[in-house]
Amino acid sequence: MGTTPDSDVTETLDAIGPRLRALRQARELTLTEVADTTGLSISILSRVETGHRQPTLDVLIPLARTYQVALDRLVAAPATGDPRVHLEPYRHARGGVVESAQVLCRYFAGSGSRARAS
Repeated sequence: MGTTPDSDVTETLDAIGPRLRALRQARELTLTEVADTTGLSISILSRVETGHRQPTLDVLIPLARTYQVALDRLVAAPATGDPRVHLEPYRHARGGVVESAQVLCRYFAGSGSRARAS
């Protein structure tokens, strides 16, 4: 038995709260700090993280800005098949940032390595 569009939406919505909590905890922020930064109440943040409230764009946009992530990362948008759409930043040890580790690997495996060798 396959999944229905409604069950896919429900699963996506149910996963937002835990994802938001994980982002907040990974950044070592308290609900109070996020509330101060976003202008949202602690109650709303707590209810969204625990799944007692479905988040709206009015809630997700300030959270995306605070956590410095794209909205589609908060809601785990389905993959598009185009790797350029869901790039993750990759920081070099020397401080530079590239689009993703994947791009870095392609650079050194492709024309980048030939350019350096000549």
